[in-house]
Amino acid sequence: MTVGLIIQAAVGTASASAQQPEVAAENSVYTVVSSGGSAVGIATLINSRKGIFLTASHVVSSANTMLIKRGDIEVKFQVLLRGNNIAKSVEDWAILQADEDAWRAHTLRAPLNLIYDLPDGSDLGSAIVLSGPDRSSTFAASKINQSQNGVEPCSVDSVILAQTARYDKGFSGASVFVRAAKKGILAITSRFETDGDPQDSETIQLFAKVSKDIEEERGSDGPINSNVLREILKDKIYIKMVPVKCIIDQIIAQDTSRTKIFTTEDSRELDDIQQSISQFMPENLPEKDRQTKLIEITNALGRLNISVIGVMQVLDRYVATFKDSRDPLDIVKLLLFASITENSQRIYAYHLPAAYVRATNTVAHDGPIPPLIPYIQPTAVPSSVDSNGGNLLETFVKKNAQWAYEAGVERVRFDISSLPKSALSASQSIEVGNRLSYLLDNQELRRQMTPETKSLLEKSAVIYLANGLNDAPIYQKTDLMIVQNADTLTAMSNLGNVLFLAQGITAAEIIDPTGGTSIAERLVTAGKSQFAGANYDQYPSWPPVMPSSPPYGYDTPMAGNGPGYSAGPNPYRAIPSLNLDAPRPGVPSWGMGCVPRGMRCD
Repeated sequence: MTVGLIIQAAVGTASASAQQPEVAAENSVYTVVSSGGSAVGIATLINSRKGIFLTASHVVSSANTMLIKRGDIEVKFQVLLRGNNIAKSVEDWAILQADEDAWRAHTLRAPLNLIYDLPDGSDLGSAIVLSGPDRSSTFAASKINQSQNGVEPCSVDSVILAQTARYDKGFSGASVFVRAAKKGILAITSRFETDGDPQDSETIQLFAKVSKDIEEERGSDGPINSNVLREILKDKIYIKMVPVKCIIDQIIAQDTSRTKIFTTEDSRELDDIQQSISQFMPENLPEKDRQTKLIEITNALGRLNISVIGVMQVLDRYVATFKDSRDPLDIVKLLLFASITENSQRIYAYHLPAAYVRATNTVAHDGPIPPLIPYIQPTAVPSSVDSNGGNLLETFVKKNAQWAYEAGVERVRFDISSLPKSALSASQSIEVGNRLSYLLDNQELRRQMTPETKSLLEKSAVIYLANGLNDAPIYQKTDLMIVQNADTLTAMSNLGNVLFLAQGITAAEIIDPTGGTSIAERLVTAGKSQFAGANYDQYPSWPPVMPSSPPYGYDTPMAGNGPGYSAGPNPYRAIPSLNLDAPRPGVPSWGMGCVPRGMRCD
């Protein structure tokens, strides 16, 4: 395990009135009391309409005789779900549901959101422990495992250990709440206690890994000295934090658990989306109908105020619908997955879609599901922003504003450092990007798109086209001659067209001062073979005698590209050209262009 990042914060307690976000968060905290009225732990409200609470499993060992209490509110509850073994750190959790009749008068209480993604240093630096109604505490010296993959299932290495000044017995199950922009629950807590026997608990093994004092005393691979462990814990209070991801991952892994958790979240809009996926997304339906319905679903997802559980429900329907999929590049499936992930990102469940599909493991096709935007990559950045927080497309354009062919260049070169890396091969990335560009070029579909849906398609097309084109060959050898690579040229034209169409960025306005044209113009121009770097003189067989060809357009279907999609040209077809006098300002039209230099273009 690689451990990194120590978070230092002031150790102590915080007043509920210190900051407004803390007041709002602490209003969602309830006490779990025994039949005798003693406080045994903390439960946090996460769904007010159904009365759903989150706590530690060991807190509610006698749930039948316990109550949830806050002020004059006292309600019975049942344990809806819990971890299988409280002796294991990651399984010490429980989800409670208040008695329906008793809770009916309290459905307007404020709940807290769940944060699926594993916390980082920034999260912990702004977090507090909600240790009771109207009470919270801070912590210090947290150590987290920075090498964790957000898609892989949670493990004991995901558990966070932190030092705090106070953590009473009645604090067990208290949530860790992020006060910064995310504002949600990222973990639940319990006190770290041991009798010193390192064989009794996996948590002790974890503590030994992250404790510098123990490592210095025993060496990195030596046995744990129980006396040293007891001495370290004697005058300090440590708490263990089980991330929300660990809880959700365990629920995802069991069919019965998913069924139960889905009963806590329902809405008419969510039901409509799920039904539409089942009825209109299967691959055996007409492609035009699938595409039209896909835009409707993507629009609806963008408008929905969705929760982590809601995302899980949509993903469950997605997996059920495509479990028999045989086309890994089905554009409807890919774009739907991207839309789900884009909306998951809004609620800080960035890795949930890829983790869900991987965990359920029911999608049958060759290889893993290739998400449209490669969130499956642990280091990938959100689709709408670059690694520095800027607009992804605008950053790409700025980084490549000076892009142009040089004489003799044989491969395309882009700076794609601001883009997520594609999980597909170069040829697959180009194919997906081309298909996306054709959807964007469909005026009927574009009119149905919300700005958010259109932006998703544009970003996705640029990500895949740029990834596929980077280092792509400009020429290819045949048995008779060397010709231009038509796949590369078509993809370049399509990338330029998408940049022209993109809204909210300055792609068409960022001008190369030396050439006086935007990168979008230069891409389309290069795609039709009219670029300064076209150097054919190095090839002795150049120029070849090229046969004439019929006009090429996007409404001309070609074999081998699947239903509903236009094909790229072969080496002898005319290439799409840029018409700056087109009716749509700044948008290329598609007409006849020139094939390699040496040919006559009338």
